[in-house]
Amino acid sequence: MKIYTRFTYLLLFLSFTACKSTEKVERSGADQEVLALAQNELAAQQARREQVRAAEDRLQNYRGIQSLDMVLLHTQLDLRIDFEQEQVHGEAVLTMHPHFFPQTEVTLDAKDFDLHAVNLFRGDSLLPLPYRYDERRLHLSLPQAYTRTDTLQLHVRYTAHPNRNAGGGSRAITDTKGFYFINPRGEEPDKPRQAWTQGETEHNSKCSRPLILRCRKRLRISLFGILRVCAA
Repeated sequence: MKIYTRFTYLLLFLSFTACKSTEKVERSGADQEVLALAQNELAAQQARREQVRAAEDRLQNYRGIQSLDMVLLHTQLDLRIDFEQEQVHGEAVLTMHPHFFPQTEVTLDAKDFDLHAVNLFRGDSLLPLPYRYDERRLHLSLPQAYTRTDTLQLHVRYTAHPNRNAGGGSRAITDTKGFYFINPRGEEPDKPRQAWTQGETEHNSKCSRPLILRCRKRLRISLFGILRVCAA
């Protein structure tokens, strides 16, 4: 009887040990499967990162359109040409509206200007606007938020200096003047005095008027007094 009992205990012990061994094997297999899945995911992430880097390398010279905040509808200009000083004195009335989102600020391209007045039309009166100017862009703070259903008019009085900081340019247009004076002081008797603008590239904002270079919209321009010449 004792022998039988001991034999029964031995069988139970062996069965319990076998179950433990099987459980360890099963757990080891599950761990290996989880590890393999993690390694596959890491490899997939690395492949995606390499694809993104390759795409960025291909697009490093891509020049996308910049965000459009305001749409310039119409520009009214009153210009006086100063041949003696090689300057352009102007007054501009810019009609515009927000492109989509409400706006509390307007940014205009205006290179190498002397600013004399920056206003917002309020009915028949002019409201002076606070602004920041870095010799390249004019940032105006509006008195309220304007939506895309609103139309506003800005008034800017200025003096443009085409010859100021006129270096650089490109292979096609070798300077950044935008506005050119030919024989401005009449020192060459056989050559007429001329003033003309190339009317293209970003140098437009330097030559005679403030504008939104990246407007990408058709607009009208009305010129007044373009032939008025300042007395020497």
